[in-house]
Amino acid sequence: MPITQYQKDSQIQFLSAKVVSNDTKKVSSMWPQQNYSQPKSISVCSIILMLALSGLCYADSSEHLVGEVKLADLKQPPFVEWYDTYQSSYRVKSEVIPDLKILMSDVSIIAFMGTWCHDSQREVPSLVKILEKIDFDKGKFRLIALSYNKDTPSKIEANLDVFRTPTFIFYRQGVEIGRYVEHSRKTLEEDMLAIAAGENYQHAYVKL
Repeated sequence: MPITQYQKDSQIQFLSAKVVSNDTKKVSSMWPQQNYSQPKSISVCSIILMLALSGLCYADSSEHLVGEVKLADLKQPPFVEWYDTYQSSYRVKSEVIPDLKILMSDVSIIAFMGTWCHDSQREVPSLVKILEKIDFDKGKFRLIALSYNKDTPSKIEANLDVFRTPTFIFYRQGVEIGRYVEHSRKTLEEDMLAIAAGENYQHAYVKL
């Protein structure tokens, strides 16, 4: 059924009123979830197209983190459910740990994730588990939660070419030595070892 101008105006006004912003902590998600109910006369594709053309974003009632966060934030509802599940289920290759501990001693990490992103929900708890195994200095680890648009209000991600989540960027003496993007080539800890060892590591989205 065609969308009338009245339906468009009403829908935009309704959705605009639900947009929530917050510079550092919890904000309402900026993309519809699967349980978001639409009027039966309007398709989901039509709604997305209409909003894209209008330049507006919209939100549902669920909350996500945006900005620099602490691990403690992920250990609170509703995030703790997936955090604990993935961390407890991940099996670290113990034979990698001794070398990784030595090579990571002078490395720092900025981890970009989305609490709305399934890959981030899987990889971030696994990364933290590995870092705990090697007694990594928590002061050299930053965790940045991105919006659906892959950004933060303070633009922490600016000029870092973060296009996918999660993206873990590894630095030595302030210089990037490699990055891990979304999923591993071998295992997360083996990929980290390759980066820290100065091998010619290429993340999963670089064609070899």
